[in-house]
Amino acid sequence: MGNVQVLKEKAVEEYQRVKALQPRSDEYDYLTIQDLLRVRLINVVREYSVDFCHLGTLYVLDRHKRGRFDEDDFLEFIDLCFSQENSSDSNGRQSTSRGDFQTQFQAYCTWQMWNAMVNNPNGEQKWGREGKKFSSLTGGAGAISRSDAEAAALALTAAANSAMPAAELLSRGTVQLIHKILNIKKAYGVDDREFFNLMQRAAEEMVFDWMNLENEDLDEYVPILVMHQFASDFVKGFVNLMFELGFESA
Repeated sequence: MGNVQVLKEKAVEEYQRVKALQPRSDEYDYLTIQDLLRVRLINVVREYSVDFCHLGTLYVLDRHKRGRFDEDDFLEFIDLCFSQENSSDSNGRQSTSRGDFQTQFQAYCTWQMWNAMVNNPNGEQKWGREGKKFSSLTGGAGAISRSDAEAAALALTAAANSAMPAAELLSRGTVQLIHKILNIKKAYGVDDREFFNLMQRAAEEMVFDWMNLENEDLDEYVPILVMHQFASDFVKGFVNLMFELGFESA
């Protein structure tokens, strides 16, 4: 993979490049999920591909589980890539080759995420709460997209004359990003439009009497509490699947 210090320098350059693309970039010292998908890691680690649109990888990259990715996150991530690439099996051979680096790295990250869930007290419930703000999963309304957070705030203001409680909303763009990162299309055959509509209908069926599909002010939004419930169910399914496959926690 090359000299780790050189890789870190390239990672910092790429981090700064993507950060500079954002309006008012001098006001922020982190990248969001949406920013992260613009990172060209191939510029940093040419021999290997790392997919940031992978839940386990995002979990590992996000050291503080806040849905924001700073320069130090990238530096530690490079250390991890380097150590995984140079890890040896019991026979002393390199266990990770160029051809299967991404597959093995994603498996490592997925196991780390699952292990944290099952070993943490109230792990599933905690991850459900994280789904409410989507920091561990996809970054929260603000961390996924600053513009989405601002749009959600405007929607709350616009609906102030209705019976709408003080709930947070996620925009269509944010929900579609969640759909992409959780690989819903491949796993369940549900496209992003259908997924968004399902989330809206779920909101109608919950206690959100104000979430009437005829209310045009809310056409582009889903209550974050609905995504909280979805995240809880998603995590339970993931944990159970790993157990069924025979995985054991450390």
